[in-house]
Amino acid sequence: MPNLRMPAASCYHPSTVGSRAFAVAAPHIWNTLPTDVVAANSLSTFRRQLKRFLFKQSYPDIIY
Repeated sequence: MPNLRMPAASCYHPSTVGSRAFAVAAPHIWNTLPTDVVAANSLSTFRRQLKRFLFKQSYPDIIY
């Protein structure tokens, strides 16, 4: 799955309001997701994989 394109580099700086705009933040977040989440075959699979990924990020000490 190809990465989403981000706006021009001059627009992206973590401390600016423009960097928090959806057009900048969404592709950045999407591109940091693991391949198994992005490559899900269906919406239900995407949701399940995303939920699992976010849970692991929030609670890394819990064993599955």
